[in-house]
Amino acid sequence: MTEPPNDNPQELQAVVSANTLLLPVLLPRLYPPLYTLYVLHNQKLDDLYWERLQKWNRQSDSALMNFLGVDPKFFIEEIAPEGSHFPTAVDCLQQLSTTFSPGKKLQVIHQTFQEVSRSVQAHLGADYVMNMDDLFPVFLFVVVRSRIRHLGTEIHLIEDFIDKHVQNGELDVMFTTLEVLCSLY
Repeated sequence: MTEPPNDNPQELQAVVSANTLLLPVLLPRLYPPLYTLYVLHNQKLDDLYWERLQKWNRQSDSALMNFLGVDPKFFIEEIAPEGSHFPTAVDCLQQLSTTFSPGKKLQVIHQTFQEVSRSVQAHLGADYVMNMDDLFPVFLFVVVRSRIRHLGTEIHLIEDFIDKHVQNGELDVMFTTLEVLCSLY
């Protein structure tokens, strides 16, 4: 029996489906060769993405944030020394490459958005709520600084293996935002 879909990523395990029953058993055994096939399939786009990412990562935080169109109110120079803007969000997103389950990869993306919000609220006040116009360039900065080598591959893996009930709501918006950012490269 399946429970109704829920946007809360912590409750993803409550939904019983073929993916939640089979993927935990099969994916750990199949993941290395499957991931290699995905990398080979996405190699050309991932190489273009990586080349641009390396170029952008040569810039200082303030230069990169300015280039990406991040609102100056998010430049946290007085609190964060150069090279350490949104460090918890960057660390969190880097876990995408070490997580095997598509559901857990989505949880990493969700946690990254939460870390961005926490950092901004610590700087601008607990009542501050980011809109998408503010969030998009800040999240792009986090994606660039995360230096995920095969981000396109990670996105395709999530797309192909995620349950359809998750493709609505907050998680879908977050995933789509990451997908759009990856396609910008």
